[in-house]
Amino acid sequence: MVAALRCRTEGGNLLTQYNAFVGESRPALIQINDRLRQHFTRSVGPIKSLNAYDSFVTSLANRYGAGAAGLNCGDMESILSAAIAEKGSIEGLIRLARDADMTPVPQTALCTVSQSETAAK
Repeated sequence: MVAALRCRTEGGNLLTQYNAFVGESRPALIQINDRLRQHFTRSVGPIKSLNAYDSFVTSLANRYGAGAAGLNCGDMESILSAAIAEKGSIEGLIRLARDADMTPVPQTALCTVSQSETAAK
């Protein structure tokens, strides 16, 4: 979303594609978000988990708000098109994020997702 908004100010328009991606991938995005929240609950405990989750999500938005290192709006459009092509596949979206080297700098231990876990969902 941050890239779609940023690229709009630079003359691009990714918002239509982004909205299509969210519509197509909503169930997968909800599942991944739930796993992420569970990760923070396990990592820092239930009392601190919401603040840790919010800090992480905010840090992601801040990190990509000014653009991702080495990625311009054309690159982001290509990544978004590839994400839409995954048609809501959790495994496909994780693979795409890894291939695009979109790994955030974590403030806690990394959340791990195995291929067998994604296949079981």
